[in-house]
Parts: sequence; structure tokens; C-alpha cells
Amino acid sequence: MPPDYQQIAELFGLEAAQPDEVEWEETASDAGEVGVDALTKGTAKLSDGDYEAAVEHFQRAVEHQEGDPRDALIGLATAQEMLGDSPAAFRQFRMAQRMHAKDPDPLVGLSDLYLRDGNLREALRELEAAIRAEPYNPYFHLKVAEALRSRGKLAEADTAAQQAVLLAPDQAFYHYWRGDLALERRQYLVALDCLRAAIELSPGDDHLLVRAALAFWGAERPVDAIKAMRLASDLDPEKLPYYALLADFLRSEGRIDEADTEAKRAGELDRYDRDFWIRLRREAGFKDLELE
Repeated sequence: MPPDYQQIAELFGLEAAQPDEVEWEETASDAGEVGVDALTKGTAKLSDGDYEAAVEHFQRAVEHQEGDPRDALIGLATAQEMLGDSPAAFRQFRMAQRMHAKDPDPLVGLSDLYLRDGNLREALRELEAAIRAEPYNPYFHLKVAEALRSRGKLAEADTAAQQAVLLAPDQAFYHYWRGDLALERRQYLVALDCLRAAIELSPGDDHLLVRAALAFWGAERPVDAIKAMRLASDLDPEKLPYYALLADFLRSEGRIDEADTEAKRAGELDRYDRDFWIRLRREAGFKDLELE
């Protein structure tokens, strides 16, 4: 049974929590209806993950000048990047950038390629150019944060993430991202503040509640961590690792009977669920199973 949203509001000190709020996850656009032109077909194939077919359609769009050539080049570059053809993707992104000098989107694509090659300096340079073109675009600041985080520059990443939050305070994802970074840095109170803001905007998101549970646990608030995990498992009863982590929390607090009940609900985890559970355990600070 889904939890009473008043329970979520009470746990996080929110004034109200509405179950019909839009969740933070980005959803794929409905690209299944393929149009007659190559650009539309390429976009659909890219969305479906059929990158080889996407390349073929985008190449045709470029050659026959179907649709916006900038969109065709960026689509082609993105598909080539997903196929691991970085040199070809770099050429298309650079061509798109030269075609529309004020368009920042190709710069973001170029930054991803530089980062993949381990060149943080050039990646940041491209993103800085994108920010100069659109200084109030929170996504570009988040990309800077992602690049810095990927190279272990966590404090600098947080500064960039704060800018994204300031530019889009009504979007749960940016609060979540900064909260998740704070978890990585073991700044549990900061993480709770960020995740509380995200949950207020998207109270029906079980993933946010799990991240908050880990922050509560790290902040030595086990009762609240257990409450948050129960709410998360109520929101999505099909996610068996939630019960397994809840059992860990309960067992650690000496609530053995309750822990056994949750462990039974988790049952025998398949490989994917077990890996997910182990990752959560590690974040919570539990020893690896093999060492217990």
C-alpha cells in the first residue's frame, strides 16, 4: 500500500506533500512515431538505442539537407559517440558549432568527448564557453559539476552544483544531485537539507527516500533512516533490495524479529538486485558480506 503522504511530510518537516507532483526523472520523449524524413527517423532510433541505424538516418539527413542541419549534425555526433567513434563525433560536433557559433549545445557534446579522453581542462573550457552563451542555463552548470566530480574534485563540483540549484530552485533533480554529492562527501546534514528540498518537490520518488535514508543513517539518526526506508519500500514494493537494506538497519539496531521479517520479504535476490543491495550497504558503512 502506498504510504500516506502526510508521513513523508512529517518525517522531513514539510508543510505539505502532494502525490501528484512531477518526479525529477527525465522521461524520454515519445519518439516512437517515426516521421517520413531521415532526421525524424534518426531521432527515433537514437531514443530507442539503435545507434547504428541512427547514424545511417542522420547521415542521410546531412547529405540531403533534410530538416535543420544543426540538429542532424548533433544527432549524428551523439550516435557516433554512443558507438565509441569519438573522432567522428568530434568532427560533427565541431562542424555544428562552427555552423551556429552562438549555439552552446555542440559545446556540451565536445566537453563530453574531452572528458571521456581524460582531458578535464578542455572539457571545462568548452562548458565555460557554453555558460558564456547561456549563463542562466542550470544544465550547463550541472555539466561542470559532473565533470569535476568525475575527476574527484568534489568541493569544486559542489560549488558548480549550488549554482545550478540557484538557477532552478523549483527542479528537484538539481537538489537531489547536490544531496547525492554531499552523501559521497559524507556531509550528511547537507545531504539531508538538499534531499528534503528534492522530496518536497517530488514526494512520490522512492529513490529520493532511499538517498535520504542513507543520509539519516550517516547522521546517526537510525530511527528516521528506518522510517525513510519503510516509506521507500511502500512506494515501490517491487524493489526487493529496499527490504534487504531495511533488514540491515533493523538488525544493526537490535530489532532482530523485524529484521527477519524484512529479510523474508526480500527473499532470494537475483544478481542485479544483490549488486544493488551491496552498493547500498557499502554506502551505509556496512562491511562487505564476505568479511562478515
